Amino acid sequence: MPSGTPGGRAPHLWLADRSSLFDHFGKGFTLLRLPGCMADARALELAAAKRGVPLKLIDIALPEARDMYGNGLALIRPDQHVAWRADILPDDCDALIARVTGW
Repeated sequence: MPSGTPGGRAPHLWLADRSSLFDHFGKGFTLLRLPGCMADARALELAAAKRGVPLKLIDIALPEARDMYGNGLALIRPDQHVAWRADILPDDCDALIARVTGW
C-alpha cells in the first residue's frame, strides 16, 4: 500500500504535464523536493557520488505532494519505496547514504 512513511511504496501522483511521477524516477535513488522545501541537496548529491550511488533530484510543485509524503524531502529507493524523509537534510549525508544503501 502506498505511503510516504519510510518502508512504504512511494505514493503516485500525476504531474502538471500529465506524466506519472514514477516515470521520472532515476535508475538509482531519487530525492523528491516537495512544495515549501528550499533544502540545498548538494551535500546529499556529493555523498551519493562519493559512494557511486546514482541519485536524481526532482522538484515537485503540486501542493498535494507534500501532504502525500508528509515532509519536504523524500528519498526514494530504486524499487520505488521510501527510504527516508524529513524537512531538512541531516548534517551527515554520507551516513544517510550508507544507511539506505547498506554500504
